[in-house]
Amino acid sequence: MKLVKIAVCEDEKLFQNQIIKLIDKYYHNLDTLIDTFDSGEEFLKRYQSGYTYDLILLDIEMKKLDGITTAKKLRAFGGNEFIVFLTSHTEFAMEGYEVEAVRFLAKPVKEEKMFETLKEIDRRMEQRETMLLHTQKEEVIVEIRDIVYIESVRNDVFVFVRNNSEGDKGKYFLSEYRVRKRIKDFEMELSKKQFFRCHRSYIINLDYLTSYHAREVTIFSDICLPISRGRDKELKEKIIHCIKTQ
Repeated sequence: MKLVKIAVCEDEKLFQNQIIKLIDKYYHNLDTLIDTFDSGEEFLKRYQSGYTYDLILLDIEMKKLDGITTAKKLRAFGGNEFIVFLTSHTEFAMEGYEVEAVRFLAKPVKEEKMFETLKEIDRRMEQRETMLLHTQKEEVIVEIRDIVYIESVRNDVFVFVRNNSEGDKGKYFLSEYRVRKRIKDFEMELSKKQFFRCHRSYIINLDYLTSYHAREVTIFSDICLPISRGRDKELKEKIIHCIKTQ
């Protein structure tokens, strides 16, 4: 079983500890990485630095930035992580539907309900699409959603994948894989997904698009890549299509 990365965003320590114990009990203290956050602001700051999760448990009634608003900001960043809301009220169900929440769990969370939810998350995770990358040293399986961009340099193609390891300055970075495969093959394989070939040397994942204009796109907050002349119109159409199909 692969490592499951979970964020628990709950401002009450009592409930935060209870949820962690239930998660540990379900996974038998194995194969999980759990990060805790006391506020939506703290979570989003970590997320924007490049850190990803499989599952995010969000308390709806946090101070300042509530769980619903936090989830909406997450989706606005392009995040497609599984979201489970923690709440004492059910009137938020419709707003939860808008951000594609998997479930609502009433606090204090019952063990049976938590286990049912984690089992459903496991089932959905198994359906995540992956890609096998053949590098010079090894074969690497990556989730397609984590591919930020692909670059062609002469006879090589470099695949940049969002990484969950922390650098020296607390900045999360991209893993780089050098593969012997034509960028055209990647373009064909990813054409029906959220990817776009903005230039003869680059394919980008639109989920990480920050901004763009006629000649340049910015992805992953600070990576600037060129747009080939005349491709900006097609880029706009692709963005609109991706928004409509989400």
